[in-house]
Amino acid sequence: MLKVSAHDAALALLATSLVFVVLFWRLGTPTFWDPDEAHYAETSREMIAAGDWSAPFYNEQPFFDKPVLFHQLQAAAMNLVPDPEAGARLVPAVAALGLLAITVWFGTVMVSRDVGIVAGLMLGACPGVFGLARYAILDTLFTMFMFGGASCLAVAALRGRTALQYVGYVGIALGVQTKGPIALVLCGLTMLILIVCSTDLRRPLLALHWAWGLAIIAALSAPWFTYMYVRFKDGFVNGYILDENVRLFAASRFANQPGYGFYVQILAGTLLPWTGLLIGRLIDDARAFRRDGRLDGVEAMLWAWTLAVVGFLRSRRSNSIITSSRRRRRCVCCVHARGRTCERIINRTAIASRASGSTSSDRCSSRSVRRAPTFYRRALRCQQAPSSSRPR
Repeated sequence: MLKVSAHDAALALLATSLVFVVLFWRLGTPTFWDPDEAHYAETSREMIAAGDWSAPFYNEQPFFDKPVLFHQLQAAAMNLVPDPEAGARLVPAVAALGLLAITVWFGTVMVSRDVGIVAGLMLGACPGVFGLARYAILDTLFTMFMFGGASCLAVAALRGRTALQYVGYVGIALGVQTKGPIALVLCGLTMLILIVCSTDLRRPLLALHWAWGLAIIAALSAPWFTYMYVRFKDGFVNGYILDENVRLFAASRFANQPGYGFYVQILAGTLLPWTGLLIGRLIDDARAFRRDGRLDGVEAMLWAWTLAVVGFLRSRRSNSIITSSRRRRRCVCCVHARGRTCERIINRTAIASRASGSTSSDRCSSRSVRRAPTFYRRALRCQQAPSSSRPR
């Protein structure tokens, strides 16, 4: 019979309570507080309504902003859960749970069981996880796929468990299907930093079967992109490949981008209350590197990943990740919102008004109504209609 100590039982209770409160407690209570949440939810709702699960549509027009995987998962969750807010946020919450599990596993395999458990609990207590797990956008799902894939590759390289690299390639492929080619860019940049800067990691990393990995990623990712091209032809090329990738990187589309200090502030805020520990670890690693000329392999991989993400996202000439970082700062407060069914309709109407550029708080122009998402348009028309003609 398996014996469980009082310490382990208390730790399990603490972990379960923490995870439930952070990820799932009152998940659907706050309204769609941000236009991005409404945008994603409406795209998934239209997928359900049209029965077309192969291509995302927004306001009944093809939506080429991101690949389709997140909307498919979000639409499936919205089909299962009657509450629209809870259904739309269920995928990020489950993805955050997966991210915690991956963190525990990675810490256990690379260091020790105690380190893995503590790392998972510390991550679960961070306000960044608390906020993004309750934010109906794809960032948490993308992070889970990317960190899961990178963790499997790290274990395969440093612990000799070579079969895990193929699981890692599948994770990266799912990242590509969630947010596009940026998944490959981030992983490739991290590997390049490690190969150039670490002689200890160069050999085990180059020993991985990267050619097979790229083939697996292409085989899993290419079918949807091919289907979209066959279906939408030049519209997909111009809307996704050129506008959402090439021009986004090549053109200075957004002015007044923040400097690197902005990301330092974001990391410091979202990692509270552990920010001081991270700074102390950075100082210790810097001293160790100065003394020995090398870093522990796990430490080097984690710092290289951080450098690749922050450096690349700051250097690219786009707004998507900058706004994502701002979301991380704002969404910590989203769980304080409260609302019932009527308040949700009013808030949705207000969001639609702001998204469409309307300055009036009590009515929207016909142009604003046309630009608002479909289920917001119904709320707007209901609010604007005479009381005698409103549905009861």
